[in-house]
Parts: sequence; structure tokens; C-alpha cells
Amino acid sequence: MKLLLDTHYLIWISNQPERLSEKEKSLLTANELYYSPVSFWEMSIKYNKGKLYLGKANPEIVQEFVESLPVSSINFGAKSAGSFFKLPKKANHADPFDRMLIWQAIQNEIVLLSRDGKFSQYVEDGLMLRKEK
Repeated sequence: MKLLLDTHYLIWISNQPERLSEKEKSLLTANELYYSPVSFWEMSIKYNKGKLYLGKANPEIVQEFVESLPVSSINFGAKSAGSFFKLPKKANHADPFDRMLIWQAIQNEIVLLSRDGKFSQYVEDGLMLRKEK
């Protein structure tokens, strides 16, 4: 299965592996993994605003670590950007980074791995979602 990792998984893999359950660790080793550069943009903005704590690391260190793993990048390119308006707006979910990841997963027909409970409302719009804990 192809899995697009939500931003929190990139942080946990690189910086807080104790946050991963045994089931998640198994999923991460048994599937084809992808990340989006959008996640590093999100980390950088939140880190700069003091809303993201990474211990002794920073978003650049996380990015370098993730890129050293057998994980492939899936770009948010012109096709995704130009068609992003098609993703329906949800009253209780406006986070632009989450919505970009959701749209990438839909556009590329990749399962999005996330613990975010708000993501399930996009299943009706074509999102293939895997929620673990």
C-alpha cells in the first residue's frame, strides 16, 4: 500500500519515535511511504512562530533525516495547486497545510496516514484514509 505520511508522522519518525504505536511501526516498515514538502513548509512556519517544539532539532534537520530514509517525495506541483479549489470546504477544518496534504492524497490516489480526526470528513470526497493509534 502507498501511504502519504501526515506531518506529525515525519516529526515522530525523526524526533519522537516513542510516540509511534507498534501497529504504526509495522505499517511504516511494510508499505511504500511518501511525504510532501508541504509538511516541511508547515513545520518551518510553526517552528518560526514558536508553535512547534522539536527539542534539539529544527525543521531542516527533520527534513534531512526523512530524506535519508526509504521515503519518496510527492510534490505539490502545478496540477495540485491549480485544482486545489475543487477540494470542498469544511466548516470545522480550514488548516491549509492539512487540506493540501488531503488534496495530494486524493489527486495521487494514495492513502493518507494520519491521527487527525478531522480528516475523516474528506472520505466522502475521495480521500483514502488510514487512522491508527
